[in-house]
Amino acid sequence: MTLPQPEPEFVDHHDYNQLSAARTFFGGDLFLKDGKLWLLGCEQNGDIGQAFVENTALVFQSYDKPTTAKIPTPANDNNKAPSERPKATILQLKGTAALPKLEWVYGRVRVRKYVSALFSPGGGGKTSLLTAEALDMVSGRDLMGLGHNKRLRVWYINTEDPADLIERQFETAAALHRISNEDIGDRLMWSSGRDSSFVVATEDKKTGFKVNEPVLDGIVEVAADFKPDAIIIDPFVSTHELSENDNGAMQRVATLWVNVADALNCSVDLAHHVVKSDGIVTANSGRGGGALKDKARIVRVVNPMTAEQAAKWSVSDADRREYFSAAVDKGNLTKVGTGGWYHIESVPLGNGDGLTDPQEHAPAVKRWYPPDSNPEDIAVARVAQLGDADLQSILIGIGNRDCRYDLQSKDWAGHEVGFVLGIDTNDKGKSEQRKQIQGLIDAMILTGFLTKESRRDQVARRSVDYVMVAKS
Repeated sequence: MTLPQPEPEFVDHHDYNQLSAARTFFGGDLFLKDGKLWLLGCEQNGDIGQAFVENTALVFQSYDKPTTAKIPTPANDNNKAPSERPKATILQLKGTAALPKLEWVYGRVRVRKYVSALFSPGGGGKTSLLTAEALDMVSGRDLMGLGHNKRLRVWYINTEDPADLIERQFETAAALHRISNEDIGDRLMWSSGRDSSFVVATEDKKTGFKVNEPVLDGIVEVAADFKPDAIIIDPFVSTHELSENDNGAMQRVATLWVNVADALNCSVDLAHHVVKSDGIVTANSGRGGGALKDKARIVRVVNPMTAEQAAKWSVSDADRREYFSAAVDKGNLTKVGTGGWYHIESVPLGNGDGLTDPQEHAPAVKRWYPPDSNPEDIAVARVAQLGDADLQSILIGIGNRDCRYDLQSKDWAGHEVGFVLGIDTNDKGKSEQRKQIQGLIDAMILTGFLTKESRRDQVARRSVDYVMVAKS
């Protein structure tokens, strides 16, 4: 039965307009009782109840549960709620010392409650970089050299790739960086756009922009249970079904993700493709309108190594496409230019069976430092990529033996490092890995974990360099 509808002239006009707008979204019937207007039989999150206006806010009461909750204002441009007086505040300076600090989630590229973006050409290493950064955030191992040492919770959403490819990407990156389940815990969650919809906005042919509320509500509900510190969306284009050239529509979609970041107190990173060009990628290279660039507080751009850079750093022209940089090109909250270089490595998967069924190789990203980088920065990054357990095991092994610095010695300190890292350092065919281990020993000396001391060898009658654990 339909309840008799109250005439607007007998009720508060603000209450009538607000409840009428709410009725469009939540159903129900308006009813006037004792001078107060009610919306009876409306539905909120699957519960049936009644709603009313209190202090200009919509309040919902469930018939089955003794709870009261504010109803969020519907975020749909098709049925706008009546306008209200905007909030305005008179400025009173308190001094910069009283300002709260920004809550940086990861380096200086992700910050809590804000949206950041990564602009990259297709095949430029974007997904491999984001996968490695997700592992870096959850492990706190500083794999990417950004000084990150906290263990965070991350929801990685790949809106295009199937589940098996996402798992392959994480397995490959974990193998390259020697990440285990113990390093990850329960802090990394992933989703595929092939299994679930992440389209938060569509285009209605009659009314235009339309928020896909069930999808958006589902994302918020899952995130509220998981409590992520960071959400990564790869790529942004698959979260809407709108024209990328419609700047107004793109701004509305980006605003939805800003609201998600704010409501969940996390960072949201949106990966975005760029227009096809042979030029340098900038924050203005994003495909479609510039609304996403304008809405994101931080925009990083991916650029491949140029021929000039390759020549400068002695990288062959054939190999230079395996190197790329990711640096901040728009930074409302951080310094433009912040970033680094990365190398796409071919990782053996060990999934073969001899010569008749050879193993596969897959790409994964590792931080790379040009030869003219600060040696101390390189040393700190190399040591940071060791897990705490591996670092302590190496120090114990070297501390319990007389280890020499010379990699040709049978007592070379690198044998202890190789034992911990699972590398056969007695195999002369692994000269490149032996050189890398020697570089790691040098880094541990430069960063103060180890020391090098010359002693007189009575048999050889010459000075020999030994490696020892530094005294704390």
